[in-house]
Amino acid sequence: MYETLSSIKEIVEIGNVEDIKQLKENIANFKCHKDLDVESFLINKSFDYDACHRTRTFLCYDGKGFLSAYFSLTIKVLQLQDYIPKNLRKKLTFGLTSQTNVPAFLIAQMGKDDNCQIKNISAILLNEAQKMILFARHTVAGRIVYLECKNNYKLRKLYEASGFMDLQMNGDLAQMVKII
Repeated sequence: MYETLSSIKEIVEIGNVEDIKQLKENIANFKCHKDLDVESFLINKSFDYDACHRTRTFLCYDGKGFLSAYFSLTIKVLQLQDYIPKNLRKKLTFGLTSQTNVPAFLIAQMGKDDNCQIKNISAILLNEAQKMILFARHTVAGRIVYLECKNNYKLRKLYEASGFMDLQMNGDLAQMVKII
């Protein structure tokens, strides 16, 4: 199990200079060789995206203070492809089947460090992300959550186990959606 879950925003707003320096050092040391885009986002973009309110990034630390994993959330318009079945389109657009754009919560990034020792961290992160989305839903409304992932069997099974279903491909990424 993880020890703490903190957002970059929270640390920057209430932390002192040393806290922020430690945060930047922890982020700079994050390694994810399985997905260099996940590593690159955290190291090169997460601070800027957080500062301009483009995403919120949440950092997961183990009991020893090691940055083990993270996820980022945002809101974004989900563009529906023409080939989406009418019954699914109806559910996603709340009956407006001609609508092609749907406002949604996006789990924008999710990744773990190569040295993460937390068992089932991917499922834990996904659960925590969904809890945050449900909390936000009470303030800003919304019923759709989606994510994009590599077209990888193991990843897709993880998301399916949490209630996500295949929606469409966006280039080489699979878009999966959940109605909450």
